[in-house]
Amino acid sequence: MIEINRIMKFIKLANLAHFKTSSWFKFSLALAALMLFATLALKIITPPATPTPKTELMNHNYDGSQTTFGKVKFSGTSPHIKGQLSLAKVETLAIGTVVEKIKQNYQLQTKDKQFWIGPDYTLYFDAANNFYVLSQNNPTKSKNFVNLNQALKVARPLIKNLFDAKLEPILTQVSYLNGNADLHKTEANLARYLKIPFSYMIDGYPLLLEQDNYYPLSLLINGQQEIQKLTFKPMLFSIKKLAEKPTISVAQAIDNINHGSAAIIAAQNKQLFKLNLVNLTQVNLTRVQLEYRRDKNGLALPYYHFFGEAKNKKGQTFQVEMITPAVKR
Repeated sequence: MIEINRIMKFIKLANLAHFKTSSWFKFSLALAALMLFATLALKIITPPATPTPKTELMNHNYDGSQTTFGKVKFSGTSPHIKGQLSLAKVETLAIGTVVEKIKQNYQLQTKDKQFWIGPDYTLYFDAANNFYVLSQNNPTKSKNFVNLNQALKVARPLIKNLFDAKLEPILTQVSYLNGNADLHKTEANLARYLKIPFSYMIDGYPLLLEQDNYYPLSLLINGQQEIQKLTFKPMLFSIKKLAEKPTISVAQAIDNINHGSAAIIAAQNKQLFKLNLVNLTQVNLTRVQLEYRRDKNGLALPYYHFFGEAKNKKGQTFQVEMITPAVKR
């Protein structure tokens, strides 16, 4: 009888263990199904990542060639940039109202369809370089050292009044100048002239057009706070952000250049020889800045803009500037 009781007790314990095991299995199965459902739901409601559109600015040089890079190195300081940056659509707007306002403010009379002259200033359109230039007829020699803060008090209201646009001074790119007929760069405390570039901004970084080496607007001012020259592109911009993309490090950008993802936007040597950009055997980059560039289709992407020295297969050594996207592809 004792044996029978032991057997019955063993059966009860076995059934209880089976029940517990079965319950845990059912719970685990339900939890896994719930997690799978949540993952699928998240994928459905989360929009897919926007791929970075391809553009000629990524690998076509200023002369139309494409470069095979070898041994690209960077020895400068990497800038601190945001973890995400925007892609944007940049549309151009007519600048006719700005030209009319300048003609009125400076009492300019039409000399021909691209040339206007007044008592103190002249405005003309430089078709070869695609910009307008407003300049003093008789530039005043600067008698005083120029002060940036004082110059900005004159420049900012002038730009806002004429262009009625969100153009901001690029203070890191201000040129401190001295001289008479030919101005040259000097130390800030010795400058009698300032050249202040202005640009539209996206995510706090300046916007340039395609492979331009100059900003949409620049202003030359002397120590008497007089505007000696105003240079500007023949259009205004309207900016609409499209999406955000994760940024890449400078190290990743250098790796991308080594794999052919870069465009040379400037190259020159002292001998002014025609340079072959197809094969660069060695590139030493020493400085970098981040900026936006608008391609011919109106798409603006953030780019790393590198400066340095390159050597080509022919043995020519020259100064070089190149750009490569600063966001993931």
